[in-house]
Amino acid sequence: MGLQNGKVKGMSKRKKIVLAGAALTFLILAACTIISYQTSIRFMPQVKTISFQMEVASDDRMMWFLPEKCILYDTEGNYVVYRIRERTGRFGTEYYVQEIPLEFYLVDGERQVREADGYVRVLAPGLEDQDQLVLESSRLFTAGDTVQWVNQKSTKMKQSLNKGW
Repeated sequence: MGLQNGKVKGMSKRKKIVLAGAALTFLILAACTIISYQTSIRFMPQVKTISFQMEVASDDRMMWFLPEKCILYDTEGNYVVYRIRERTGRFGTEYYVQEIPLEFYLVDGERQVREADGYVRVLAPGLEDQDQLVLESSRLFTAGDTVQWVNQKSTKMKQSLNKGW
């Protein structure tokens, strides 16, 4: 195949139409993908997190202190916190929320509150040190929902400084 007078030699008119149709279909699909991605992002809850720091009590028991702002109710009225997890989604890496059930640690029927920051002590065996817990959200969400992690870079930087990297 070569060019002759600005025309592709050896390509029929039908092939040219099919090729133009395929190119147009590709452009339409690309535009729809971009629109779908932007729409998906606009409707995702935007969340801010805190990095959970586990403490060890003098009697070697694990102590979990959390801001009350992190503690929510699930659909059945139980106390929960949500941590950020990462997975592969249709547009690449995405973040979602995972529900962790918890209970308040009670001493003589009262919640135990740390005086330094007002955090409450909880029993949450599913929590792990350095978990990213949802502190604020722009919209309601449920376990498994994809979210936009707003303060991801600052939280990860604080984590690396705490580890001494």
